[in-house]
Amino acid sequence: MTIPPDRLGPSPPLSLQAAAARLEAALEAAGYGERSYYAVPDGFALVARLEQILPDGTPQPVPDRWSTRVRPMKRFSLVDYFRALFTATPGFYRIVVFVVSSQPFNQQEEGVSAREGQAWLSGGLNTLPTAIAERPFTARHRCTALIYTFEKPDTGASLRFQDPSTIPGRIHLERARLWEALGNR
Repeated sequence: MTIPPDRLGPSPPLSLQAAAARLEAALEAAGYGERSYYAVPDGFALVARLEQILPDGTPQPVPDRWSTRVRPMKRFSLVDYFRALFTATPGFYRIVVFVVSSQPFNQQEEGVSAREGQAWLSGGLNTLPTAIAERPFTARHRCTALIYTFEKPDTGASLRFQDPSTIPGRIHLERARLWEALGNR
C-alpha cells in the first residue's frame, strides 16, 4: 500500500534521511523498538520488528506481542527473531516493511521462504547509511508499506505465508497503530 505523502510530514521530506526519521518516529510511537535498513534502487527499505498478532490484525497484548516463545536473547538480533518465527508457537505473525524509492517495483509472485526471510534480516543495518541518507527525496519517490503475514496453525505444522493477506494493508497499519503514528507530526 502506498503511504500518502502528507503522512511523511507537512511537506515532502527534503532528504531520504528525513523520510527515514519520520518512519522511525512512527515505528517508535507504535511500539516497534527494533528495525533494520536495506538499500534498494534510489532509496531504502526499513524492516520493522516481527510481532504476534490476533487474527484481525490487532497486535497481541504486551508482552505476547513481541514474544516468540523462545528463550530470552542476550542481545537483540533480527536473524534470531526471524528464526524464531519459523520455530514459533501457533498463531499469527506480521512483519511490516516500508520501501522508499523513486523506482517502480512489484512483489514476487511466489511466497516468502524461511531462507529468504533470514537473508533479509541478516543483511540489514541499524541505521541508514550516509550515502543513502543524503540523497534528496524527490517528487518521484514513494513510500510503500509491504505487510507480510504468516500463520502457524498448530505446533507440528509448518509456517504458512498468507498471500494475499486476509486483511487489507491499511487495516494492518491502523491496527498496528502505525497509520495514526504517521499522521501525528
